[in-house]
Amino acid sequence: MALLTLTERNRLRRLFLQYFDKDEIKGFYFDLALEVDHLEASSREKLVADLLRHLDHQSRLPALFELAIILRPQLHAQLMEPINTPEPVTSTVFISYSYRDELWKTRLHGHLSRVIAAPYISAWHDQNSDSLYYPQMLQALESCQIAIILISAHFLSSEYLLTQHIPKLLSLQQQQQVQLYPLILKPCTWQLVDWLRQVPIYPAPDRDLSTGSEGQIELDLANLATEIDETLKRYR
Repeated sequence: MALLTLTERNRLRRLFLQYFDKDEIKGFYFDLALEVDHLEASSREKLVADLLRHLDHQSRLPALFELAIILRPQLHAQLMEPINTPEPVTSTVFISYSYRDELWKTRLHGHLSRVIAAPYISAWHDQNSDSLYYPQMLQALESCQIAIILISAHFLSSEYLLTQHIPKLLSLQQQQQVQLYPLILKPCTWQLVDWLRQVPIYPAPDRDLSTGSEGQIELDLANLATEIDETLKRYR
């Protein structure tokens, strides 16, 4: 469901046209893994309008705002002000990940969305730490039945994720309210983490996702999505 009113979308459109050139706007498409036809041929105005529309419909505007603020820190106040009163967030699948692993999250989301309706997948990373988004994150976390944790060196070095996501998820797991699926993205020191040694590891304890071929990666993600779908069927 789109959250922006016409007035809000026009405000953001003017802001992005004022501060970002065409190459930077195209960069947002690549960074957020958005596939759009005729990217090179489109005008800057159309690229901005389509960018906001796509991300608004996917509830991914915060990810765009964070990338924009990295390039233009002076826009923080204008982009992070409340867009609207947030609607309650109820998730079935909660994805916890480092913002540096956005592309991995996007690939996973593509497989999950084939078996789970997109509104029931809620993804949160360590750049969602602003107080504006914290209540939404907490509500999504507390309502989930499945938590997929994208493990990498980035994740394991994120104080926010390790203090705000993991303790709550482990508590819910102990209460048998959520099932954890740690997915090892790249080689890292996950074996040194106590709680990771106590749960099943995906795709396998002796293999991370990135070391497989492209075909193997897609197969691993498809298998994980299928297993999660079967797990959710037991909740229904």
